[in-house]
Amino acid sequence: MAKGLSDCLPFGGGAGGKLFGYSWMQERKLAKWSEMVEKGLKPVFVMMKPQEHWHLMRTLASSVESGPFNLKEIGDNFSVDIEKPLKPVMDQWIKAGLLEKSGEVYSPTVAGQFWYVTMAQLATEALTMAIAKEDSFKADPITQSVYSPNQAEAWLKTINKREE
Repeated sequence: MAKGLSDCLPFGGGAGGKLFGYSWMQERKLAKWSEMVEKGLKPVFVMMKPQEHWHLMRTLASSVESGPFNLKEIGDNFSVDIEKPLKPVMDQWIKAGLLEKSGEVYSPTVAGQFWYVTMAQLATEALTMAIAKEDSFKADPITQSVYSPNQAEAWLKTINKREE
């Protein structure tokens, strides 16, 4: 549920949260976090703005993670065809034994239930790249969905700069 469409407010040092598509992480060092709170400052360590299609990406990710899911239904809810760009990925997962398809519904196998987090990340990344190719927005690691593998790289760069 926390990775779905629900907003999540972080409490405590190092906690992460999201609100209206914005995601952030609180200060990780407890002493600095406490100092900021005592001074009445918001202990935000890093914050990222939502990408253009953040709501679609979170819906897709939470659907893949909770399974079963229907790409046509998800796409129709956002007036975006996500079936076509994700078909090669879904076909590969069916071939690998991670998904089964019945009609328009994909259901994870036992193996797919184990890999659901990775599958959700890969599905949103594949869709992000497909949308970027259509030039509806520019893919930028800082503005990627919280489920994008680029997210970790962007956070690490920010963390490394702050700790220098």
